[in-house]
Amino acid sequence: MNRSPMVLIALVGGALLAGYAVGAWQAGPSVHVGRADSMAEGGGSITTADWTYGFGRDVPWVSVDGSWHYDGQPDCLPPGSSVEGVEFAAIDAPTASGVRPVLWINCGSVPSGD
Repeated sequence: MNRSPMVLIALVGGALLAGYAVGAWQAGPSVHVGRADSMAEGGGSITTADWTYGFGRDVPWVSVDGSWHYDGQPDCLPPGSSVEGVEFAAIDAPTASGVRPVLWINCGSVPSGD
């Protein structure tokens, strides 16, 4: 019995599986730190050395005391502000509109102005 086709099928299947695993890993959420610029109407963007990410006015966020909030603008990003050192999680693959979406913002990570 000739095993060459079976070996070839096994190698191709393994390569496809490995490629899928690498792609899925790269597209998952990751945590970053950057400068957040909020808009007057809510929402805004966060810029790192590599990318600019977007967030809406109702992005989930963590307050200084560690509480999660699921509505309203993050309290560390008042409308029209620019804040350095904001920790956030995002998807590094852009959406159809080209924006890399922010999943949550950690206001507890923002350095105090003391």
